[in-house]
Amino acid sequence: MSVKLLVSIPEALDEGGSTKYKISLSTNSGDATWFIKKRYSELEILYQMVKRETVPIGAEFPKKGLGMKLSASKIEERRLMIEVYLQELLGIQGLSKNIKEFLDDFLEVAKHASSDSTSPVTDGGEGENKTRSPVRPASSSPQRTTFFNKPVGSGESSTRGKPKKEYSVDGEGIRDAIKCKDKFGVEYLLQQDKSLADYVDGHQDTMLHLACIFNETDIALMLVERGANISAKNSMDETPLDVCQPTLKKKILTKRKKLGL
Repeated sequence: MSVKLLVSIPEALDEGGSTKYKISLSTNSGDATWFIKKRYSELEILYQMVKRETVPIGAEFPKKGLGMKLSASKIEERRLMIEVYLQELLGIQGLSKNIKEFLDDFLEVAKHASSDSTSPVTDGGEGENKTRSPVRPASSSPQRTTFFNKPVGSGESSTRGKPKKEYSVDGEGIRDAIKCKDKFGVEYLLQQDKSLADYVDGHQDTMLHLACIFNETDIALMLVERGANISAKNSMDETPLDVCQPTLKKKILTKRKKLGL
C-alpha cells in the first residue's frame, strides 16, 4: 500500500436487509481517519485475491454461509474474524505490487491519505474504542510468524505452556489473548489479575462470550473456573451459552456442576 494503516471493525450494520461491516481506518501518523462499509461478498473478493497470491497469513477468514440469514451471534463472529484478518494482512511486510494496489483501491486510500506515514501497526482506528482492536505489531523476522504464532506451513508452535506473545495485563490484553486463541496467555493474565475474567468489552461481550464465539473450550472452562458469569448479556441480548456450540455448552454446564455452581 502507499501508506501504513491502522484498522478495526467497530460494528456490523443492517442496511436494507444486507449486512455491511463498518471498517475504521487511519494513517499510522494520525493525519487522516475515515470509514468504509463493505459486504461480506466484497471482503471475500479480497480474501480470494490474497489466497491466490499465497500471502503468508495465519488468521482465518470466515466461511460462506449456506444462503440462510445469519444470527446476530454469527454476524458478530464474522465481524471479529474479519477484523483479525485485516489487522494481520495490513501488518505483513513485503506484499506484492498487485496486492498493494488492490488494497489501496479497496480501502479508498487515495481519497483520504497521503504517503508519508511510518511503519505499520495494526491497532484500532483513531476515535474508536481501543478495547475493540488490540495492537498487533508486524513481525520483523525474515521467516514471518503467523498471527497464531505458527510458521506458515508448519504444525503446532514449538513453544508450549507459555504465552504466544506479551499481553498488557488489562481488559485489552485478555481480549487480545482470546482472539489469538492463546490459552496460556489467558492463564497468565488471570494469574496476574483474576478480575479480568469479568472484563466486558465495548460491545458488552464478556470474555466468556468471546471464548464461546471462537469455540475455545480450554479458555471457556478456565473462565468458568474463575467465576465468569454465564448469564451476562451482551448488546445483542445474548448470554455466553446462547453463542456456544452445543458441545462446548454441555462442557460448560458439566464444569459448573462439578464446581457446585
